[in-house]
Amino acid sequence: NNDAINELKEKAKHMSEEEINSSIPSFIRKGETAEKGLAYKEAQKEYEMALYLASGFDYKEEVGRISFMIFELDKKIKELELEYALKVGEKAEKKKDYIKAINYYQQGLKILNDTQDLNGNETRLKKLKKKIVNLQKNL
Repeated sequence: NNDAINELKEKAKHMSEEEINSSIPSFIRKGETAEKGLAYKEAQKEYEMALYLASGFDYKEEVGRISFMIFELDKKIKELELEYALKVGEKAEKKKDYIKAINYYQQGLKILNDTQDLNGNETRLKKLKKKIVNLQKNL
């Protein structure tokens, strides 16, 4: 990801306004295509490249729009990471692998704490903390 941005930084020094104006929508389209294909990290890279050009050339409206796209994508990624941590934690709990379950539930807690804007976080946080305390009793 950083390699692509660094490459773009070098390229941008020699780009005309016309090239910039066509590159930003191109990166956004590639990002949207990647996002539709559930390739979220690739989408994030494309959006960040569009954002780099837009902010470097002071396209305020584009910066706001692209920043929002990145923010929304980041929420999707965090939600998937949370789902994964909780599923693996539940499977470990069913197998009575309490240490593994606790570790994954703690990952889930960290994700929930990092993403305060997800709906219903307070309830989810309390349930997860309670689950961890109950599992610790089995150790």
